[in-house]
Amino acid sequence: GGVVNERGPEDLDTLREQDAETVLQKCVDWDGPDDRRRLFVDGEREDISHWGFAQQIQQLVEEQPAAYAEAIHILEDGKPQYADVVLDTFVDVLQDGGQFPWPPILAFCETVIDEPGRWSSRCRTSIGRLIGQGIQADQTNFPTAFIERVEKILVALASIVDLDPDHEQPQSWIGGVGTTEEEVRQHGIRAIVSYLIWQDQNDRLETDHLEEPLREVLEAKITKDTAQPVRTALGRHFRTFWAVDQELIRNHLDDLFPI
Repeated sequence: GGVVNERGPEDLDTLREQDAETVLQKCVDWDGPDDRRRLFVDGEREDISHWGFAQQIQQLVEEQPAAYAEAIHILEDGKPQYADVVLDTFVDVLQDGGQFPWPPILAFCETVIDEPGRWSSRCRTSIGRLIGQGIQADQTNFPTAFIERVEKILVALASIVDLDPDHEQPQSWIGGVGTTEEEVRQHGIRAIVSYLIWQDQNDRLETDHLEEPLREVLEAKITKDTAQPVRTALGRHFRTFWAVDQELIRNHLDDLFPI
């Protein structure tokens, strides 16, 4: 019996006294135990593991989102599984009304998208969730100040990725929904829908058709992507796509709804 605390190399209060760069550098330098090491502190069991450390980092990101956003580039050299944990925590920060600087976050997202095989597929699902939540949240300059970068990320998330079959991709520690490539693209489509709604609300849409590069990727999804999660997303958001580009949707009704 008793309470089991999970943690990384140090306890949470010790980590709180360190700056974000120092803490995230441990994701690079700390090897962790070969298996979960168990300590007993004041009668309570503590399990020391990478997952325990990831949970501590979640807490720290929630407390100091701006500092951890500025330091996120350090994760490029760390165990790749830390990345989706941290990105998901920034989603939570936005849901709680928090703010953080977007440029370092977008730069990290671009790194993941440029080398998808280095990271779990779940990591790109987390990016889709983060971009979508950022668009929906009341952020001062997002996505307004980063239109081109955001659109490039959205296109990449919705597109089929060629992963090297001989290279073993890291497996997410989180698991659950969003761990397959098909679900990554589904979340990419959802994020595109959030972006289109935002464009419409801010009078940024062309009157009758979608602009590139989003039109091209949406057409490719409708005509070539047969994955069930993708078809589900296209059907679910049909009204949005119809509203922004009737010509495109009318031309592909048979693709969307095969008889």
